[in-house]
Amino acid sequence: MHILAAVIWFGAIFYIHLFIGPRSLSKGVPRGERILGISGVVTLAVTGGVLACLRLPSWASLFHTTFGIVLIIKVCLFLAMVAIAVLVNTYIHRHLKLDAAAAQMRAKQQQAHADWPAYVVYQGQGYDVSQSKLWTKGEHMRRHQAGRDLTAALEAAPHGPEVLERLPKLGPVETAKEASEDLGPTARMLVVLAYVVLGLMLGVLLCLAWWNWGPPLANAAQPFRPEIARACVECHKKATPGIYADWMRSRHAAAKVSCLHCHQAGSDDPDLDRSHAKVFQKGDNPWSKSEYMTPISGVVSPKDCSRCHPDEAKQYSVSKHANTLQIIWTIDPWLNFGLNSGLERVNGCFHCHGTVLKQDKNGRLDPMTWPNVGVGRLNLDGSKGSCAACHTRHRFSVAEARKPDTCGQCHLGPDHPQIEIWNESKHGAIYHSEGAKWNFAAAPGTWTPGVDYRTPTCAACHMSGSGKVLTTHDVTERLSWELQAPLTIRPQDFKPWPAKSSWQEERAKMQAVCQQCHSEEWVKSHYAQMDGVIQDYNEVYLKPTKAKLDELYAKGLMPKDAFFKSPLWNEFYELWHHEGRRARMGAAMMAPDYSWWHGFYECKKRFVKFHEEADRLIKDNKKAYVAPNFPGATGNTTKPPQIFIPKK
Repeated sequence: MHILAAVIWFGAIFYIHLFIGPRSLSKGVPRGERILGISGVVTLAVTGGVLACLRLPSWASLFHTTFGIVLIIKVCLFLAMVAIAVLVNTYIHRHLKLDAAAAQMRAKQQQAHADWPAYVVYQGQGYDVSQSKLWTKGEHMRRHQAGRDLTAALEAAPHGPEVLERLPKLGPVETAKEASEDLGPTARMLVVLAYVVLGLMLGVLLCLAWWNWGPPLANAAQPFRPEIARACVECHKKATPGIYADWMRSRHAAAKVSCLHCHQAGSDDPDLDRSHAKVFQKGDNPWSKSEYMTPISGVVSPKDCSRCHPDEAKQYSVSKHANTLQIIWTIDPWLNFGLNSGLERVNGCFHCHGTVLKQDKNGRLDPMTWPNVGVGRLNLDGSKGSCAACHTRHRFSVAEARKPDTCGQCHLGPDHPQIEIWNESKHGAIYHSEGAKWNFAAAPGTWTPGVDYRTPTCAACHMSGSGKVLTTHDVTERLSWELQAPLTIRPQDFKPWPAKSSWQEERAKMQAVCQQCHSEEWVKSHYAQMDGVIQDYNEVYLKPTKAKLDELYAKGLMPKDAFFKSPLWNEFYELWHHEGRRARMGAAMMAPDYSWWHGFYECKKRFVKFHEEADRLIKDNKKAYVAPNFPGATGNTTKPPQIFIPKK
């Protein structure tokens, strides 16, 4: 529809220039062309707006992508054409009609003097058209008036000057210039604007050509060359058919986003893969010729993704996901006291939390830091995180990111069993019963409860747009409690990464999501129960146990660096880190077995065991046991300087 409207509108403009001529519009724009023009403008505006919303991942991408920048130029050209069209169809057309009416009045006045002679001039020669049947009352075809120089008009006429040879000649006319068929000021303005519109239209066509064949205008490390992009695809089609197959089924491929769009790098970029150049030295592949060689980065970071997804990248950069390395290095004794080895970290903690990527002098990534798709990975270009943690390469599927199994890769186990808790809930039960029939592939911003899915997944509650709540890639939003902390606190009070907004504001967002399927009373009652559970955990279990631990510290019965080397300290740790989290998260996600049997029931056992042993140590003034040889306690205790920049 958009293309059809453009063809009709542009066709009308070309028709006027090629077959009618702008100078022939001295009586106004013909009604048919006006109707076509107005219809075309309205249709183009509506369909263009819809297409832009579907094509643009975010409004900010208008200023960060080639498509967006060229679209801005195209829209400006279009608006200029619309402004001219409005001017022509209102002011100019009205005044041309008035001029035409005045001409008709003069013609009527001439009717009273039908015997007056009618003369015209062509190339300095005068002709008497008084007796011609085609020049009734001094007017020809209601367009040309007698007493004018018709030299220019005759060139655009369907006939030639031979028709004048049949008429009486008056001889050379010296005053032909004064009698010239000159256009009035309004008509002259129309002619000028007609040519301006033609120029603007050619500019729009140039924008269309730029979209298809022009070089990138924004955030391009190197000039984009389509032949290199094709070489990448053809080479990997043979070398890594699995990657090629994934990409071919992706939205990237459908949108003509090639390997080069994501992996292309500058020759001085810190994440440049220097080893890739060796591929072009083998000469065993027609697509790996030296002419196709271009600098690339093997690691695609959120900074790279921000070229097309600036809003998502910005939201992600301030989330707990992206900054999780800073969080765990701030609060986790495993890291700060080296209580696990480097291999245990890389294959355990850092697999989800992310590594600090490193390269050797040849540009090869350190195998102790790569491969890794941790949500808080520190990339060589300085950005944090990995979009592939949730949208695995090279499909980068939005459907995959919306499914709970994706979140369950990291959010499981004794310390953060969100996926197990959700599976036990009514939400999880419904999903496992009928989730295979849901539409997880709906376009971003259109995934709708009750239409595409029946019950929420992790993404639906914490990230996806729902009702008036906008989509976000900042999982810190919508939280009103920090359930992972030993003492449950508000997100803005979580010192390792305090939230930037109030918990009341974020709770309102989450409750608005809940109310897409539940009544307001139901939602508020659920939150009242959850708040009660949190208060109970804080006051009954955590605070008394923490006070007892502090008493052991104060009496010198427990070293402050004992941590996991002390079985008694482990009881305190697992009270809040394991069972305490299960109890709180179970209540939040309505999983009764986790809230009670895996949660509070186990908390009671930990509580009794810890206090029994602590009271005995205090009574006997005996120190807690600390293992002298704790296995695997060889981890580096130096905080990554790339994350913790020393204060000057």
